[in-house]
Amino acid sequence: MKLKKSPGIFIVTMIATMLIGTFVGNFLKEYIGIFGYNYPISILNPQGNPWNILDLDAIKLSFGLMLHVNLGSILGIVLGLYIFYKK
Repeated sequence: MKLKKSPGIFIVTMIATMLIGTFVGNFLKEYIGIFGYNYPISILNPQGNPWNILDLDAIKLSFGLMLHVNLGSILGIVLGLYIFYKK
């Protein structure tokens, strides 16, 4: 029985392979220099104050996302696309 390719499975596959790729990239950066480069991508600035929604001194509510993309995570995304779209 073949599983239906839904957007939820696609998202889970992409996140899982990206995390595995990032782990492998961080492990290999000691041995292969190109894996040591990473590029941080920030959406909604999670570390700065302009996007804080609620700041009550004890509780701070903010929205944002920070991605650290390296060669391993890119290879993980490519692997995830292959796994998802293979027949």
